[in-house]
Amino acid sequence: MLNKRKIPLLILVAGALVLASPALATTSAPDEVVMAPAGSDGCDDPATCGGKDVEVISELVSQDAVEACYRWYFLQWDSFWWLGDNNWHHYYRPIVCYNGSVITSRDQSSHWQETQGYYHPSGVSHHVVSGCNGCSYIRLKAIGNFRWSWGGMERAFSRCANLTVHGDGIWSGWYGC
Repeated sequence: MLNKRKIPLLILVAGALVLASPALATTSAPDEVVMAPAGSDGCDDPATCGGKDVEVISELVSQDAVEACYRWYFLQWDSFWWLGDNNWHHYYRPIVCYNGSVITSRDQSSHWQETQGYYHPSGVSHHVVSGCNGCSYIRLKAIGNFRWSWGGMERAFSRCANLTVHGDGIWSGWYGC
């Protein structure tokens, strides 16, 4: 028989397990926040290439009787502060429009990086992984390439952001190459 003290603990544990479900963490309606998975990709030297992944959020840009357009916000960054002002930022803000069944358009041009100190930009790229305008979904990927150099040492690393949007507005955003 359970005593009254154990019942709230069981409810708390069950709730935590439900919230930790990957399906709940990566799929949502267009106006909800999606938590990024812990850690973007492998890094053998977190001091130079680690990074923080900020929650992916979306914002309604326009809507009419035919389609809705949303902008998604991705941000990855890190700071190597104990040697001065050294940091990097990877920004990706695509817009995708859909009409309830198919993707009607996309704009991936809002994609850039910023660096300071020992970090240097090595360029950004973005592309369609699968799907298309007119398809029932589209999957986009953005890549930010960086270099860290100090005292004759140099390290290159990349950070990636991914977005899948379905024609009915269901989406998922995550980090990792």
